[in-house]
Amino acid sequence: MRLCNVFKDQLEIDFLDEFPDQEMEAQKAAEIALNAIVELFHERAIELFRSVFKDEISGITPSLGMFRVFNEWAKACASLSTRTWLINYCTGTLKQPKSYEKELISYLARAFFCFQVLDLDPNAFQARIRVLKDKLCLIDSNVLIPTICPTVGTQFLYKETLSKSISLGISVVALSKTVKEVERAAIWAQSLIEREGEGSIDVLYAAYGDAGYRPNQFLKSFIESASKDCKVSFKSYLKRSFGGGLDYESIVNLLTRELSIPTLEEQDLIDSESGDFKEYKERVKSKIFKIAAGTYFEKSKSRAEIESIVYSIIALWNNLKLETVHQGGCRFLSSGGFLTRLAEDDEIGIEFSPVMTLDGIVEVLRLAEQPEARMEFTEWIKLNYFSTSASLVDDQAARKFFSATIENAESVYNENLTVFREVIDNQLSADYLAAVPAHERPKYVESLKAKADEIHDLEKKRQYYKEKYEDKKRTEEKRKRKEKYLKQEIRRLRRGKKKKKR
Repeated sequence: MRLCNVFKDQLEIDFLDEFPDQEMEAQKAAEIALNAIVELFHERAIELFRSVFKDEISGITPSLGMFRVFNEWAKACASLSTRTWLINYCTGTLKQPKSYEKELISYLARAFFCFQVLDLDPNAFQARIRVLKDKLCLIDSNVLIPTICPTVGTQFLYKETLSKSISLGISVVALSKTVKEVERAAIWAQSLIEREGEGSIDVLYAAYGDAGYRPNQFLKSFIESASKDCKVSFKSYLKRSFGGGLDYESIVNLLTRELSIPTLEEQDLIDSESGDFKEYKERVKSKIFKIAAGTYFEKSKSRAEIESIVYSIIALWNNLKLETVHQGGCRFLSSGGFLTRLAEDDEIGIEFSPVMTLDGIVEVLRLAEQPEARMEFTEWIKLNYFSTSASLVDDQAARKFFSATIENAESVYNENLTVFREVIDNQLSADYLAAVPAHERPKYVESLKAKADEIHDLEKKRQYYKEKYEDKKRTEEKRKRKEKYLKQEIRRLRRGKKKKKR
């Protein structure tokens, strides 16, 4: 909800610039604007989906529905002026969004496109699965380790989700460098326990990433297992996890045997030896360290190497993937979002989210098998499932529709404004008001007359105070001239007395 809060905070500031001393109204206006924009997407989700993905033009005038939505929400504003300002603000957000507004619109647009994909045909299982089948998922160590570790609940969920996904034709692959990262994490955890002891405070710190340690999922899983079975040792726990020795080959065999996840090198997927790939990967790695230095993230060289390779594969997939690879897209199956930060960077950014989450895949599978168990969009966008939707649709497709919508709205508005002005100029003159008996005048005419009278009275008051000011100004000028004259007379008399004395 960070984007929503940023949008509302900025709207409150802009509102108070226009209407000072209306703090409570500003908060209400911010909530109204956000709800109106969200409902606009909801109202037109199917039309948007068809327009972008099927190139179908709707027979409904787009601007009419848009202004209806905005106007319905704006009715909650206290006055006509604030209502008008709010509608103008919302349309401005869609047509010429600021940077933070672009993020919000992109978020909603992507979410709704995915929402329509997931709900396109409640009875079509394959329609939903096809969304994921065309993607190659590079699995992250933070997903692999909980899948390997025998913990309560988590391992079963992860293994079942991956197993179900793979059985449906979704491609999941582990890079060899990711497997080596898993191996290093297990060896480091074992060495810490051998040095400090299983019950030491350092083991607890390292498990949860406190006191300067990076979080270690093997230790965390071991602590959770030990809470259920106090007799288990870390050595036996690792043996049970890997089903054999603690080495690279054991992990590869485990992934192949139990999860059907192959282990590949990056050159098996993409032309990683090309100059373009190597140059881009180094730029990404430099950016990773730069971003990490300005945040709470701490990146080891090995982790930065893995993330730079994965991100480069995803970003250059369409241009450099091998001919033997048929998937249309590539994503990082991870529980972390650091690669998403890279995607938003001005230099190396891409127009889609590079990360998919396991719970997002769970939601796709859930809707595929239980189409009746759908939820409303306003609930859906608040969940982690959105991480999947952000990876399915790129920014360009999501923003394709709105410029034409607003231009159409402005055209309709300008045409009607011209007609309205002509009516005002030709009919609602002072003579027209006088010619229509008071009891026959429409309410809006009466209101215009009242407003005219009010303005006329105001002009009288202004004229009165202006004349008073001019009188006061003339009086002050006379006083100053008289004072100047007296001072000159006094000086003249003094000079005359001095002459007589001489």
